[in-house]
Parts: sequence; C-alpha cells; structure tokens
Amino acid sequence: MLKRPGGLDLSSLISLFPVMPKDSRLHGLKIDAEFSHDSSRPYVLNFTPAAKDFDFLKLDEKGDGPTAGWDTFFWAGGTPEPGKNPRRGIFNYYPIEKLKPGSRVIATFGGPKSTYFEDSDGKFKETPFIVMMPFGGGKTVYIGAGELWRLRVREGYQERFWLKLARYVAAGATMQKKFGQLYTPRQAPVGTFNVEAKLRDARQEPLASDSHPELQVRRIDKDAAEDAKPDRYELKPRAVDDPREWEGNFSTVTKIKEPGKYEFKVPIPGTAEFVRSEVVFRKPDPEKDNVRNNFDYLYQVASELKVLGNTISPEVRKDVQAKVYTPSDPKAPPRLMFTLSTADEITKCLRQVEPKREKIKGPLFDLWDKGYESGLHINAYDLSWGAPLVLGVLGFGILMFLGQKLFAALFLAGAWFVGLLVAASRLLTGPWPDLPIDFAFVLVSVVFLLSLEWLTRKLLKLA
Repeated sequence: MLKRPGGLDLSSLISLFPVMPKDSRLHGLKIDAEFSHDSSRPYVLNFTPAAKDFDFLKLDEKGDGPTAGWDTFFWAGGTPEPGKNPRRGIFNYYPIEKLKPGSRVIATFGGPKSTYFEDSDGKFKETPFIVMMPFGGGKTVYIGAGELWRLRVREGYQERFWLKLARYVAAGATMQKKFGQLYTPRQAPVGTFNVEAKLRDARQEPLASDSHPELQVRRIDKDAAEDAKPDRYELKPRAVDDPREWEGNFSTVTKIKEPGKYEFKVPIPGTAEFVRSEVVFRKPDPEKDNVRNNFDYLYQVASELKVLGNTISPEVRKDVQAKVYTPSDPKAPPRLMFTLSTADEITKCLRQVEPKREKIKGPLFDLWDKGYESGLHINAYDLSWGAPLVLGVLGFGILMFLGQKLFAALFLAGAWFVGLLVAASRLLTGPWPDLPIDFAFVLVSVVFLLSLEWLTRKLLKLA
C-alpha cells in the first residue's frame, strides 16, 4: 500500500519507516535460475554486531549473550548446523530499496543471494529484517515480516520478545536523557545558531573535555533529501576556572541556510547512545526576532506634530508637545510618539469624523438567472396534493424493489395521507394561485452536476 497509495498521501507514514520498501508484488517476477528463494522452507535471521545494544532480542533470560534463545528456536539441538536447513525460522521477507540515514540494522534475512538488496555503497547485502531508527522523541522499529508469532513454539518466547520490544520503543526519549541534553529552542530563525550541550559518558559521569564529541545536523522534514549526509560540527568544551567544576558542558556554532525541520544529534563517544533534539527553522522576521524597543527608530516612523493642524486647541497642543517622546537630538521636530506612561495623551489628539453615508435610489432588481420561460402554469393546489401521491408511488416502487414490503406500504400510505389532507384543506381555503413553469439554467446545471457526481460514485462502488 505504501508503494501503491492509490491517491492517498502516505508521506507522514513513510517518514516513520527506517527503510524505503519496494513493491512486493513486482519483486521477484523475473524467474530464472538465479532467483532461488524457496518460501516453503524456513530461513534463519543473522544478527549484526549492533544486536548487543538491544535487550529485547534476548528470548532466554537464563542464556548467555544478547541473542540467547534464537539458536534454540532455529535449530533442533540448539546449535547451528552449517549446510542444513533450520528446523524452524522465517519463511519470507519484505524487499526494501534502501536504508534511511540514521537507521541501525539489528538482524538480516538469511536467504539466498537472490534475496539481497543493493546498499548505498553499491554492494549487495542480506535484506534487513529488524531495523531501528530514532524518530522525534522516541524510536521506530521495522520488522520485515509478520512471522514472529512462530516464537510461540517455545514457552514465553513470543510474549517476552513483544513486551520487551514495546517497552524499548515506548521508553525512547527518557532513555536518552541520562546521557545528557541539548539546549535548543523549538523554533529559531535561519542563520547562525548556537548549540549548547551537557553530556555524560557510559558511567553517568560528565563527559571528558578532551572527548571531542561531534554534533550532526540534518534536515528531516518532507522536503529533505533522504540520502543527504548530515553536517558535522565539533563541540568544544566550555571554559571553567577550576577543572574540578567541570560538568560536561560543550558548545558550538552552526549555520542553517534553509527553513525547515532539523535534527541535532550528538553520539556519545564509547557508547551506542546519543542525545538529540529537533528545531524548526523559519525565515528571519526582524519584527518578531528582535523584540527590544528601539525608541529612536519608532520616533522616525511617527508623524510630526504639525499634521494635527488646527484640529486641537493651542492649550491642548502645548500639553501634548510636553508629553511626546524627546529624541537624543534636541533639534529634531516633535513627533506623535508616546511612551506607555504618556499614552493617555493620545485621546487628546483624536477628533470625531462624521460617517460617510451613501443612499441607493431606485427599485431593487433580482439578478438571479431567469432561465427559460415556457409560458405554462400549474395551480398550486394541484401541485400540493399531486406531488405527495407521485412521491409515494415512487418510494413504494423503490422499497418494493429492495424487498422492504412493510416500509413500502407505510411510505405509500403516509404520502397519500398527506395528499388527502392537502386536498381536504380546499374546503377551508380560497382559490390557490397559479405558478409559472420556468427553468433556471443555473439551477438545472447544478442539479445535473450533482446527479452526475452521485451516479459516478455509485458506479465506482459497484465496480
């Protein structure tokens, strides 16, 4: 569905994936001797060196190693047997085009070479099956097939795997904070951007000042290039008077050239962990970015006091001139600029302006589309009692076609009862007026277009 969205916008969903999937319906259509993936037999998962950092892979709590329990699941005796098919395993996989930047491959599908994918370095490698990628304040984990339910052949394996995986993904942001924090705002203008970080090492002590941590900056919004490499900046230690007061504070200066959403990431040296934050950069706006009052600039924008002319009395003019802002230049003319403390003087400068009134003379004409005038007329009385009868017969026919005999009878009886009430009301009313039978082109066009749209939707549902 991600490869054939059918008109749906799935970009936000695809951004969660640590891989770019292929269209599985087209993958493997080339049948030849090279394509030898047999989906009727099980295959093993090969774990990468990064697997040691993920505790949710350990199925057997009493076993040794980060992937304890998987060999017991794959092989009959719990020991890999080279050259032989495993007793249990994964039968299929989902093909991918490439890995996204920042993703970490945890396990690959151990199938034949025909199942390999071409990596960014141009080499063919085993297709990733379990991949992790940091996203936002947490993580996403990709699993290449819905076959891990097979772990239930060993008691506790399936429950343990999914519970530990859910805890790992849900704990995303809080796990990173123990290694430090990046001090960045949520939004900032494009340009020079200062970044400060407080980092800790694997022992939860302040990261040494000579560790040379690196800041990686990359754009992550929908307009970002997926294969673009992050910009790298060296974080420099903040100077302290006493080395014993060192708390792991680093800083650097970056340059952001284009608006968008950016990820700031600092890998912790000597570990597989990192700290990260996201900042949305926008175009510079001097009015919002610099919120300090510059009274000299405001003075230049204000109008001169003389524009009031004779609208105020000399006494009021003298009071206002004594309260306006006085610039640093004594020769500058007085202008209508007031500080917050003298803002009440503004009311003395106001004058009442009579509203401008306009009158439209002559009759009003209805400009609605008159359409076609047939010259025919129908009496309102005949239309009032005849329309319910016709509507009742039409509704009765439709409900009978749908097999709703009871509702068809009730609808016909109700419609005809309304028609009889209208017919009987003639005894209490006088003559009814005649109504012209005209057709407005606009109304007919709107009804035709709506009918065409309704018919198209029904036909598409039947198709």
